[in-house]
Amino acid sequence: DPACGSGAYLVGMLHELVDLSTLIYNPQLRLEPRSLYEHKLNIIQNNLYGVDIDPFAVNIAMLRMWLSLAVDHEVDDIADVQPLPNLNFRIQNGDSLTAPNPQEIPDLFRARATIVADELVQLKVAFMREPGDRKMTLRTQIEKKQAELTGALRYAIASPGALDWRIAFAEVFANPEPESSGFDIVLANPPYVRADERPELLDYRAELRNSNIYETLYEKWDLYVAFLERGFQLLQQGGVLYYIISDAYTAAKYAKKSHEFFIENAVIRRVDFVHDIQLF
Repeated sequence: DPACGSGAYLVGMLHELVDLSTLIYNPQLRLEPRSLYEHKLNIIQNNLYGVDIDPFAVNIAMLRMWLSLAVDHEVDDIADVQPLPNLNFRIQNGDSLTAPNPQEIPDLFRARATIVADELVQLKVAFMREPGDRKMTLRTQIEKKQAELTGALRYAIASPGALDWRIAFAEVFANPEPESSGFDIVLANPPYVRADERPELLDYRAELRNSNIYETLYEKWDLYVAFLERGFQLLQQGGVLYYIISDAYTAAKYAKKSHEFFIENAVIRRVDFVHDIQLF
């Protein structure tokens, strides 16, 4: 979720994946709280990623993940209590939009990242489950590997606070097969911000428009238009994008280029209109 806020979609996807996997592989898992706890932890560790520009929201998203784990963590002895996982590299604070297109990966970076990504996976798993003093050592090692990847890029990120998806989630994008680089599913309820709604964002909007990262920013585009294209950039070939957006998208002039982009580059599977539901 590139605009995860307080983590509602991430928690929802956690429950979806638990339901599907237990149905397919082990229907009895729901009857075993300790096994279910570990199963949830594995899904968080291997499947869920979130980013938000608001650090407070990121902390709330982590808390919701922890609560979702704790509700299934039954113990007979206080010694069996497990420490909460470290989610810093799963749910990250940063600007989802201002970094380069994550699919634009130089060959030199891809070759190096394929090697480093495997090491990063091991370090991140160890960090996530480490309760003691070694946690800071693992964090330093992860950041060192990420700095190594940054050095393999031909240019640095100019925008302060930008989250470079290629670095932050190298295990997702550093695939030797370009068509397998990216996420299987990107889902979000991105922010809706009209061009005339937040004057303080004029410079930010100009930065996005002039960055050459996006093809769909047209006329007085709403901010969710950029999030739509960014979400598409985050997908691997055959991936699924699922967003809640304003129904103004169907008719607004600013959506013209976005319509053309998705008709040309994607397969539209489904559009739901929910005028009769109090969605928010």
